Amino acid sequence: MYLRYLCFPINVLGPGKRIGLWLTGCSKNCPGCMSVELRQRREDDEVSLVLVEQAIERCARKGASGITISGGEPFDQAEELALLVEWCEANITRDILVYTGYTQDELVGIRGARDVLAHIATLIDGPYVAELDDGIGARGSANQRVIDLCDLQDQRSCQNYDYEGVARERQAFHYGDHLFIAGLDGGQRKGSQLEDSQRKGIRIEGSQYREVSE
Repeated sequence: MYLRYLCFPINVLGPGKRIGLWLTGCSKNCPGCMSVELRQRREDDEVSLVLVEQAIERCARKGASGITISGGEPFDQAEELALLVEWCEANITRDILVYTGYTQDELVGIRGARDVLAHIATLIDGPYVAELDDGIGARGSANQRVIDLCDLQDQRSCQNYDYEGVARERQAFHYGDHLFIAGLDGGQRKGSQLEDSQRKGIRIEGSQYREVSE
């Protein structure tokens, strides 16, 4: 799997304290994309699923309530993503939100995509269109749809979250001399500059990807 960041807690992309994963590689290239740096994969982005699962387990023990997966384009590595979300549903939570630049109909033709959809609660689909960015909600532009895929009554807390109307906020994470901003443009910075600067990045032993946490 190609992964650039694993952050916790993410409070700005879905309900509760979430684990955020940003995968790399994107074939969509939407004009105005806010994650241009994640379009291209780097050699040191590659990480084993086992190490990612171990990092997610550590975050879960700290009280994570859900998982948000973005990119890059997560469905450009759908088969690996399917294995990860299946494991997450079985061991951590079904409250998994995935962002994609593909529409749900387009995903039908992508190998592994059906398996991803079978194990997540929420999909935000469609390309980012800058002209339709209204500055509100957890979707980037008004054409994108929030699709509920969770049919388990005891795991539907995600339905109580106003994905389309919530005010946007952002979080800043530092590791070394690099600053990573989580959240959508148009949002206010969550927490003070001091609080932001105290979030540090940690390298996972045996891996090159970055796990960023408080």
